[in-house]
Amino acid sequence: MAKNQYMEDRNIREPNALLGEETEKLVDSFNYGNNSNSIYKKVNSNRSKNGKHSLAFHKSLAVVNVAAGLDGCDDQLLPASFRALEADLNLHPSLLGYITLAQTLMLSLFSPIWGFLSDKYSRKWMLVFGTALWGIATILLANINDFAHILFFRAINGLALGSIGPISQSILADAAKNESLGLSFGLVQLSSSLGRLIGGVVTTTVALKYFGGIRGWRLCFIVVGILSVLLSIIVALFVEDAPRQVRKNRKIDYLDGESNTTTNNSSSNNNNRNNNNMNNMNNINNNLENANSFTGLSHQSTRTYLLYQNIVELLKDSLSKKSIIIILLEGFTGTIPWLALSFNTMFFQYCGLSDLQAAIITGFLLIGSAIGGVIGGHFGDIMHDISNKHGRPLLGQLAMFGRVPLVLLIYLVIPKKKESFELFALACFCLGLSSIAGVAVNRPIVSDIIRPDYRGTVFSLTIAIEGVGSSLIGAPLFGYLAEKVFKYQNNNLLIADMPEDIRINNAQALSKTLFYLTIIPWILSFIFYSLLHFTYGKEYLKMNEIIENEYKYDDEDEETIPEKKMLT
Repeated sequence: MAKNQYMEDRNIREPNALLGEETEKLVDSFNYGNNSNSIYKKVNSNRSKNGKHSLAFHKSLAVVNVAAGLDGCDDQLLPASFRALEADLNLHPSLLGYITLAQTLMLSLFSPIWGFLSDKYSRKWMLVFGTALWGIATILLANINDFAHILFFRAINGLALGSIGPISQSILADAAKNESLGLSFGLVQLSSSLGRLIGGVVTTTVALKYFGGIRGWRLCFIVVGILSVLLSIIVALFVEDAPRQVRKNRKIDYLDGESNTTTNNSSSNNNNRNNNNMNNMNNINNNLENANSFTGLSHQSTRTYLLYQNIVELLKDSLSKKSIIIILLEGFTGTIPWLALSFNTMFFQYCGLSDLQAAIITGFLLIGSAIGGVIGGHFGDIMHDISNKHGRPLLGQLAMFGRVPLVLLIYLVIPKKKESFELFALACFCLGLSSIAGVAVNRPIVSDIIRPDYRGTVFSLTIAIEGVGSSLIGAPLFGYLAEKVFKYQNNNLLIADMPEDIRINNAQALSKTLFYLTIIPWILSFIFYSLLHFTYGKEYLKMNEIIENEYKYDDEDEETIPEKKMLT
């Protein structure tokens, strides 16, 4: 009692009570430090994105747009040369369809591989390799005359072109804000359409001419190939990797996992702290911890196990979303018409129009697509702001609905003669304006509902599904319908020297084939966009919350207190 009275008189507390109060203060201080650190990181993240890393983003976005332009130009080389290939190499629509099939199929099969690699490794060097490879393949295509060799090198070309889609879309999704996703993708479509316009108009105009003993279409292939190789060199020398969004906990835990496998658990205190950190990790990180607990499991086996679990988690996370399934189905059907439209130039030539007029009409389609991509992308952002549940799906419905009367007009109503040049040009321009669904609906939706570290892979899966639909169904079906059903007659005569009945017959065969392979898939696309009204809104809000809580840019730790040190 005397001791207690003595301590009370002098305002001295018991050691246990003092320890308890100091512990509470320490906890409060730690929580405050965490909160302030979170705010500090967020502010500095914004600064870094607007400061030193804004240049990296801008360089990457510029490269993405240039690559998209060359991609579009390269993609248009073959369709613009169809008539020249028929005249020079006697390649009829079925064989031309097989060449298109080989390219599109290889692009589809390898696009998921490019996407997965771009999520795990440097997007810059993936882009360098892809552009260089497709440039070399394009140059080689200009120097061969055999169908089998053309088929082989066009397949290699498709393999390399598969890198552009997932890499560029992954960079855009990291660089752009939600409210400007549509506009960003629209600008890429603008670049791609301008490339298609230049490649299509120039190649169609000069394809059958000679320049210093070289056929015009061959010269176009050489020029585009050289430009592609030059782009790869520029990217390698002058462009830095843009920052990407990564999981906050995954990076820390991966470092801890590495430490655990290399230090043989030298400190039990460190193990206890690591075990406490594991409470907040996701399924993949738990699987990594379990993998590391197996005695005798090599480091390489651990990495293989992690890779396997990553793929499983990616597929589970992505394919469990109904909106992704709907987008994949729409992509499967919605790209068939665009493969069919690669025969548009040939159709206009059979309508009696000159090569230049046919090229100009195709150019109007591409100009409309370029303008429609930017305006439609921006309009999609506005509609998303008005309703983040229904804005983008509604825009997709409107785009599909507007195409139906246009294809009726182009392929069934407008007379198939050279005097119809102005009508064809106007109708194709309007059809191009309607090509907004990809940039204003599909890509922004995928960006909105997929984890940032899965975007490249999922984008590539959508490209693969689209390619399978257009190549395995669109290309063979076009040749079958044109030649077997509507009786297209193959010949290597110039259209000016061709008997009138053959010219009219071939024009009719191509127009009917184009009509059925555009209107039916686009009606199905309208139905798929209607289904998004019931799925997209909830998945969008849920993913926004996940990204806010679990993700940061991988450059943030450079300007903040390292989280690894705080944990240890």
